[in-house]
Amino acid sequence: MIKFIILLIIFFIISNVRCVCYLQIPGNRENAPVWEKRVGKRWFKVPYIANRLKLLEGELVSGYCKTKHRNISYMVDVGTTCKPKDDHCTNHRRRKEKRYVQGRNITVECVQGSLVYKSDILTQIIMSCGAFEWNVNVQPMGIAFRNVKKP
Repeated sequence: MIKFIILLIIFFIISNVRCVCYLQIPGNRENAPVWEKRVGKRWFKVPYIANRLKLLEGELVSGYCKTKHRNISYMVDVGTTCKPKDDHCTNHRRRKEKRYVQGRNITVECVQGSLVYKSDILTQIIMSCGAFEWNVNVQPMGIAFRNVKKP
């Protein structure tokens, strides 16, 4: 019995040490993406049981929004082109640029304690979808009603 308890404690410690990434689920579940986790060759939908999703090292998660993702940003190294007489530019050949996820789908991987999208590290861990915005145009149909006299 003691060996079993020690084995459970060791398993709990190792599983928590290996788990290095957390993906926050927003409080408003209506704006939360639909997440799918890759297990082997198949993808399974992740239920919203808690307010965060635990990811292991190298684990892939795919998210889908009915609208676009809201303000999910990542930093990209961008090379600069220097003109021949620009002395300041030669010292700063590369710069960091902030970009945003534009599409409805996103695939995130847990790499060394960071969430990675397209080989770039995400700057936030709370991911939500944009709210629905409805526009209703009311136009007259041009149908005229007329009085019909009965004979």
